[in-house]
Amino acid sequence: MNGSGTAKLALKYGQDAVAAGNTSTYNIHAPVNLPAGNNFSTQQGSDGTLISYTVKNHTFSK
Repeated sequence: MNGSGTAKLALKYGQDAVAAGNTSTYNIHAPVNLPAGNNFSTQQGSDGTLISYTVKNHTFSK
């Protein structure tokens, strides 16, 4: 997935049950590129707390 501009990714998993006791997991087997900033979040369970992550991109050159 290649996101640009204002792209964000909200990953919601285990949505068929509430968060308490929910043992759902997830695996991502592909590159995910998002713009820097508060652009990635996860939520486990239909009533789970949204957890936000800050994406940091680094470019190095010689």
